[in-house]
Amino acid sequence: MWLQFLAYFNGSVYFPEKDWTSSDAVELFTDSAGSVNMGCGAYFAGRWAFFPWPQQWENLDLFRDITFLELLPIVLAIILWGDKLANKKIFFRVFREQQCLPTCWPPPLVHVIQFIAALSLRGLAHSTSRLYVAAISYECKINNLPDVTNNFIITKLLEGMKRLKHRPDTRLPITLDLLSQLINSLPHVCTNLYEAKLFSCAFSLAFFGFMGIGEFAQTNRQATNNVLQLDDVILDEIHEKVILRFRHSKTDQYGKGVTVEIPKTGKIYCPFMSLKHYLGARPSVPGILFCHFGGDPLTRYQFSSVLRKTLSFFNIEFKYYKSHSFRIGAATTASAAGMSDHDIQIADHVIIWCVGSSIIKRAFMVARQRPGGSNLTLDGNGISLWWQGYSGLKLTDIQKKIRLISTFADNTPTYILLHCGGNDIGCTPLKQLFAVVKTLLNFLQQTFPYTRIIWSQILPRASWRYSNDCVAMDKARIRLNSYAAKSVLNSGGAYLKHPDIKLYAIQLYSPDLVHLSDIGNNIFLNSIQSGLQEIINGNVPVYPNL
Repeated sequence: MWLQFLAYFNGSVYFPEKDWTSSDAVELFTDSAGSVNMGCGAYFAGRWAFFPWPQQWENLDLFRDITFLELLPIVLAIILWGDKLANKKIFFRVFREQQCLPTCWPPPLVHVIQFIAALSLRGLAHSTSRLYVAAISYECKINNLPDVTNNFIITKLLEGMKRLKHRPDTRLPITLDLLSQLINSLPHVCTNLYEAKLFSCAFSLAFFGFMGIGEFAQTNRQATNNVLQLDDVILDEIHEKVILRFRHSKTDQYGKGVTVEIPKTGKIYCPFMSLKHYLGARPSVPGILFCHFGGDPLTRYQFSSVLRKTLSFFNIEFKYYKSHSFRIGAATTASAAGMSDHDIQIADHVIIWCVGSSIIKRAFMVARQRPGGSNLTLDGNGISLWWQGYSGLKLTDIQKKIRLISTFADNTPTYILLHCGGNDIGCTPLKQLFAVVKTLLNFLQQTFPYTRIIWSQILPRASWRYSNDCVAMDKARIRLNSYAAKSVLNSGGAYLKHPDIKLYAIQLYSPDLVHLSDIGNNIFLNSIQSGLQEIINGNVPVYPNL
């Protein structure tokens, strides 16, 4: 064996150092940005390196995997400075030695909890902390030991770190004067006249339509149905105005749906004239309104890139201006023009009806006692929640309830979150429930054509009203969730899962084994809060996508 080994030996030798050290002592630091327009960086003992994300990654799902993105600068550092890092063993053991904790493996749960607390106190980012915890997980798995990092408490601690890291919004509004400058610079920035007309129209409509980037530019390959389409735009030359119909939008200017009318202004940034010039040059292809001359849709990355170039043309610091600056500028300008705060909020607000059974009713009662209140701290994202929970509600009752709710509502909902069905299982045959779901979705689409439906996963329970066979009832629950999710997704809606609510976690349930305890309700609300943020702002159809 040794003779054969020596014949092919490459000369590489690995003898790890006896002592462990910390990243502070080694002076090795890495970080990654989750934005397609940015990249990752690494610093080591006075040396540094930056790697911009490749443009061809733009339409891939890589940016949903922060673990992958955080790993890249580490690999970069090893490639560049591997000879200086050879044989080093870093961090978790040092922490336990500093705290006089035994270095046993697998580490006790309390050790990992204290470790995460120490990372938080040092100000480390959630993504970096999660990477350190992943290293502990790997050490356990590679040695065939129980993985303590899968514990529910660890998951929630890391999630809490993420929620605590609120950064102030540094984005500046784009004013009308700046909008004029940007449009004036496009012929000098764009590669041809068509591109100048394309971005001139996009800039103008983004501003006057109070639009977010996901409403007029493609954010990923799957997000095409929710983007403004050519058929959704009317150029009314008789009344000299633009009419936009948003299929799935945050905009609901008059409380009557999401049809927006923008009059002609006669200025260089006039949305009417910009659209007229653009449509006159646009190729005769169906689909998304904004597309390049070859027919490819305008993407978020391209829009942001041209915005950066136009700002740089006037030597304006672009780091404070993002795609959302058009929308902020529209709201600021409207306020200066005397538009009421109420009307501005309606123009730039997402209204969500949370409709369901007693699970929703009890969650609302707990939400009111939380620091973020019943709106789950989503106010800063322009989101308002209206809770409508009814004890004993069944799927067959929802149509009647929706009609009743509509008579009291001030505005058409942008989204309707449905959490119902647990009271139907065992009482109504499964095939009949499928038909009820189909009829319900058709009703909602006809009643609210511009509203997006979110199906909230029916939760498991250890006690069912109509059967003692919990295994059979849970199978029916899974099948009903699967059918409803598929139906909602096919109609352009979203599916919200609650993976942390598990049947065997008895502490999450109240004594009746049906409703949730205070802990369970808080986890349920965390899931709703995170899910709504991702579904609305990230245009994610399924959350979490496990």
